Amino acid sequence: MARRAGRASWWSAHATPPDRLDAALVRAGRLDRHVRIPLPDQKGREGILRWHLQSLLPGVDLSEVAARTEGWNGASLEQLVRQARRLARRGRRDMTVEDLVSGLPAPVAFPDALRRRTAVHEAGHAVVGLMVDAGEVISVSISSAAVPNGGIQDGGGVLFREGGFRERTRSQILDAIAVRLGGLAAEEVLLGERSAGGGGAKGSDLHGATLSALTFEASFGLGEGFAYLSSSDEDELFATLRLDRYLQARIDKVLAGQFARVKEIIERHRQEVERVAEALLARGSLTGDELRDVVAQQTRLKLVGESGNRSS
Repeated sequence: MARRAGRASWWSAHATPPDRLDAALVRAGRLDRHVRIPLPDQKGREGILRWHLQSLLPGVDLSEVAARTEGWNGASLEQLVRQARRLARRGRRDMTVEDLVSGLPAPVAFPDALRRRTAVHEAGHAVVGLMVDAGEVISVSISSAAVPNGGIQDGGGVLFREGGFRERTRSQILDAIAVRLGGLAAEEVLLGERSAGGGGAKGSDLHGATLSALTFEASFGLGEGFAYLSSSDEDELFATLRLDRYLQARIDKVLAGQFARVKEIIERHRQEVERVAEALLARGSLTGDELRDVVAQQTRLKLVGESGNRSS
């Protein structure tokens, strides 16, 4: 799809992002507009595949192919379709979805040590979520393998369902930060040290926790000060953070305070976290009901009301 760039600056995930460019290059009068072109999400990748397939594979479910091409750009997806077309032509037959799948990298199994760390990490999120009543846990899962794509691999996750309208009080935001940090805290308590798996990318635990702490301190006036420093827009918040060392110290104080709080929760309920981790290693995933059943085997556990000290 063609675009008319005009006086815009274009970048992809493999180019230098705008916030890393020299200020002289992007000052007013040089480049008036900055257009971000992120890599396509799963729905976008499926749409790109459909576009290049044209009339081929009508009605065929492409969700597996789209899921296994995370981190791919449009050109790579086009090449995948071309490769599948060639394979079908060589066999003198119609294309099948298997022709597309054959061009994907084979999944690589996670080493046992990494899979155990992932299980401990996700168990930490899940148990802390139950303790602070952060919402209904729908499921918790870990992966056995991942497709190498050069990016950060997704080893698992916990899915929460929150209520309709939330008040977004001070305690609720701090609880949300605590849940985000539960995985790293569980790693540190149960395995002796935490890994880099909680950060490194947008959408990671540290990214989400930092963003929540930023809105808490810089936008909502729920932290140390009342001053409005930024809107709740993510880009504006992080731009403000980079320029304000005092704000950086306040954010780090919030995160450190919640990490200490979460470590105390994990230490009090270490057995429950271990039981959930072992269940994940054995089954791969747990529904919310199964999670609560595993946790409830420890009679001393209280599922709600473990709020502890929420102070930042």
